[in-house]
Amino acid sequence: MEENEFNEDHEGINNDIERFEQMIARNDLYYFDREKFSDIIEHYAHQKDFQRAMLVLKYAKSQHPESKELLLSEVQILTGNYKFKKALRLLAQLEHELPWNAEVYLTKATILSKLKLHEQAVQCLKKALQFAEHKDEVYILLAFEYQFLNNYDKAIDYFKKSLKDNPENEAALYELSYCFDTLDRSEEGIEFYMDFVDKNPYSEASWYNLGNLYSKINKFDEAIDAFDFVIAINDFFTAAYFSKANLLAHLERYEDAIVIYKETFDQEAPSGVVYCHIAECYEKLNNFTLGLEHYEKALSLDPEYGDSWLGKAICLDELGRLEDAFKCLQKALDIDKENADYWYAFAEIEDKLGRTDDAIASFKQALTLNPDDPEMYLEYADLLMKNQSYKITIEAIHQGLMLHPDFHRFHYYLTAVYLEKGSFNKAYEHFEKGLIMNPKDCNFLFEIQPEASDNQNILELIDLYNN
Repeated sequence: MEENEFNEDHEGINNDIERFEQMIARNDLYYFDREKFSDIIEHYAHQKDFQRAMLVLKYAKSQHPESKELLLSEVQILTGNYKFKKALRLLAQLEHELPWNAEVYLTKATILSKLKLHEQAVQCLKKALQFAEHKDEVYILLAFEYQFLNNYDKAIDYFKKSLKDNPENEAALYELSYCFDTLDRSEEGIEFYMDFVDKNPYSEASWYNLGNLYSKINKFDEAIDAFDFVIAINDFFTAAYFSKANLLAHLERYEDAIVIYKETFDQEAPSGVVYCHIAECYEKLNNFTLGLEHYEKALSLDPEYGDSWLGKAICLDELGRLEDAFKCLQKALDIDKENADYWYAFAEIEDKLGRTDDAIASFKQALTLNPDDPEMYLEYADLLMKNQSYKITIEAIHQGLMLHPDFHRFHYYLTAVYLEKGSFNKAYEHFEKGLIMNPKDCNFLFEIQPEASDNQNILELIDLYNN
């Protein structure tokens, strides 16, 4: 539909609504044809004013008592009111009386989908296809139903059919990318979008999804190029700026990332999240003063964003303001006590402040919330080794080994502990285990305990496994 036609139709509907309201206010009776009644009912249904919609339906039935199409409007109202059983009974009647009407099957499919009867919804949509004027809209509904059924292969087929009929269907372009990603078929997705942009070079949604898929397979330069194409087509496409900036930050091109993050301010008002990203880039550049300044800007806009409190604490720590950093982390934990990163940072600050017991308790909480990070167990062991005993440290490392039996550094760490303790046989036993798993990383032992580089048995074991 042309824009002028759309505006005229919209204006016409508004006039009909106004005329109906005038009729009610004057307690009068005006004539409306059936289609106008249907449009007015649809308007109120979208507004969720179902009481008004039922009133319109009452007048519509009185003026057009033989109209079967008005039953569809009644179904629309019943569906909005979650009266699905009654709606389905009416639709069963309409299937016999209006078997050629696609809207009957589309409406029934909508209800069945809401009832999670997705297989039945698929069958209704396939019937609707026989009579639908705009088949691309039915194809995309079929694709969604197959997504609900976790049949992403079928979903891809129907999203493609929808795009073949209507290349401007952006919902299909985004959902198709999601399907490729879910099936871990990014390469196939890239091939599809490359072909699509060859035929539709100004499709910003296609370039954007192409960029996301390139990112998934670590083709970052190609991803950045794709996001640049999006921006060239539409310089108000904010998501493309964010995606490009996030990639630049991931590539440690922090200064470039800052420039792109700031460019988003031309598209929309600054947000706490964006200032937090900018602050993190300054932090990574070791410019902790500017990092702190931008974390404070982030918090002025969004004081409930815990990551900004964490980042501010890191900058304050680097600037030697430990007590202030401690207070920031308390704020972060007030917002989210289930965040392992906050507890980990809190433990580090508590340790620096000499609050050893509190630091150990905070570390335990971090590990409880995130037992999947083996490196965190090593840092916990460092804290225990410095402040507790060999026994407790060894127990902590063995706890990590139970969860991560393939993490070789645990054995190198145990080697260092046993060497310091004087338990040489156990030290050599664990060192051999580490060498069997990853001989190239044996220098990790010397990082923990430089004196081990003078141990002849250790050196001979290295020679043995390297040869």
